[in-house]
Amino acid sequence: MKTRPFFLVLLIACFSCGTNNKPLSDVQKDDAKEAMITLMNSYVGAIKERNADKIISHFLDSPEFMFYTDGNRQGYDELVAQVRRDFPNNVSKYEGNWDTILVSVLNPDAVAAAAPFHEVLTDMEGIETRLKGEVTWIAIRVGKDWKFIYAHAFYLPDTIK
Repeated sequence: MKTRPFFLVLLIACFSCGTNNKPLSDVQKDDAKEAMITLMNSYVGAIKERNADKIISHFLDSPEFMFYTDGNRQGYDELVAQVRRDFPNNVSKYEGNWDTILVSVLNPDAVAAAAPFHEVLTDMEGIETRLKGEVTWIAIRVGKDWKFIYAHAFYLPDTIK
């Protein structure tokens, strides 16, 4: 099995915290946590707007980008194609939000978060699909911006209205 370069980047990011033997300050941790929460909320806002370009702007345009959903892997190009197909063409309304966001700062430039969620997708014919699930995101700092580089999500039908 071929090792994906992303995992090497992730390992380097995780272990680089200790290379200078200097722990992160509370300010650095708080800034990185706030950046991840802002990024995640901005992502949901872009979905609610059904704005494909805004949604896509949250992803790192890189061969390292991976999005796993229910066991299916999508790279950046595949996810961009899906977003452009679905928003605004197939989804007429999106309602949803994070139930909570649990953030772990890996280093000043890499943050992970896990978030359970509930959402309602309404198609162009007015048919609602209610889902619940959980997503784990990893975001990295690129210049002054933060971008998602990895996600793993699963969805289940949400039968409670």
